[in-house]
Amino acid sequence: MDPSIIAAIIGAIATIIAAALSMWHRSKDKPIVKRAKDRPTVSYPKIQNPDCLNRDEVNQLLEFYGMFRRWRTNPHLTFQEGDVSYWYEQGLSEEDLRREFEARRGVLERAETSGEIIETQGDLSFRAQRVQAQRLGSGNARGH
Repeated sequence: MDPSIIAAIIGAIATIIAAALSMWHRSKDKPIVKRAKDRPTVSYPKIQNPDCLNRDEVNQLLEFYGMFRRWRTNPHLTFQEGDVSYWYEQGLSEEDLRREFEARRGVLERAETSGEIIETQGDLSFRAQRVQAQRLGSGNARGH
């Protein structure tokens, strides 16, 4: 079999597995619905160990970046309790999580302004990765 076909099949399988895991994490728990017009007025959380966050710290970062906001245009992308578990289980540093959540929030805010529908968490992730790459490529990675 042609190696490019095998690579395409493996890529498709990986995408399906990632989507299934995301759906499983999101379906385990009821949604956390927090309605807000703007970014919450929550102060930046105190992180004990920036290289290894606990679940509560991940939840506080999600809240700080407004990820529990119920979006008008993309309400299906409102973060839920399963998303807290997912991001905690990734074992990312504070800096990495900050970049992930900043990028996702920016994508969702732009979609809210433009009325653009983002179909899935996977699409949101893809767009957030592009934003991060652009920031790093332009030397415009921001601190908090």
